[in-house]
Amino acid sequence: MRHSTLVRLLSVLFVAGLVSACGARTTALVSDVDAATAATAEGDFEALVQAGWDAWAERSSIESTRAAIAAWEEASTVETPEGVSRREALFPVLHMLSRAYYWYGDFHLQYADAVENRNDQRHAAYTRGMEVGRTAIALNNTAWTETLQAGERIRDAAAHLMMDDIDAAYWYAVNISRWALMEGTPTILRNTPDIRAVMERVRELDEDYFYGAANRYFGVFHTRLPLGNPDRDLARENFEQAIERFPQYLDNRYLFVMDWAAPRNREIAEEQLQAIMDFDLDSAPEIRPENEASQHKARLVLEDLDRYFR
Repeated sequence: MRHSTLVRLLSVLFVAGLVSACGARTTALVSDVDAATAATAEGDFEALVQAGWDAWAERSSIESTRAAIAAWEEASTVETPEGVSRREALFPVLHMLSRAYYWYGDFHLQYADAVENRNDQRHAAYTRGMEVGRTAIALNNTAWTETLQAGERIRDAAAHLMMDDIDAAYWYAVNISRWALMEGTPTILRNTPDIRAVMERVRELDEDYFYGAANRYFGVFHTRLPLGNPDRDLARENFEQAIERFPQYLDNRYLFVMDWAAPRNREIAEEQLQAIMDFDLDSAPEIRPENEASQHKARLVLEDLDRYFR
């Protein structure tokens, strides 16, 4: 799949509403998992998966991110190796696709120059990220699927998430969060209890998952919600815990600045932004692309600081 094919895929998904998230409230139910993941094309599954990983290693580039997504999308449609469970083989491909779509929408599409229909493409990326994330969970967790089939909500099914679901569950939830923000306040409020339940389960399973991911989420959550009466002290506590435990993951600091400090506390913001800019990217090579993105975002804020702080 070339870049143009990926763009067409996103456009079709966005316009036709083929994915689960179109509508007021998203759903996690995959009613027929095997049908949803059946092979529909020919190709070398292992080669495509490796091509995705090779491109993902260069994900600082928008073209490489697109190439990773395209390779993993194609891999998900071809036969998996003989003697290997298709569900087991597809799970890491789908949860990495969920992560890749989030990265593509949250960084590349948001900040790249000359992106046509930027918001439509971002919306489609988060929507597709939810689609593959929910399918990954369904592949891995029968109890989750049975709970949803019984008519229960995501917030009820979240209790069934286990440690080996955590990658799919987290990236599924953050894609919902971004999608809901683009949909507007009513959609945010309707979906927040489900997102929160998944994130609480992620924190129960592994508080340190993805460099303090749950603390980042709850830092943002308690800054913004409930509307009109947020708990800023609890929000700050969550952000500071994430920064203390994972100072090398710079988005812990960036979100603290943008969601908590702005526009009220310029001193804390300047301190955190400078810490981001002073960070040695070579000291955390495994997350260099993410930290390069955080430095790029921090630089934009520093260049126009008066806009963000009164």
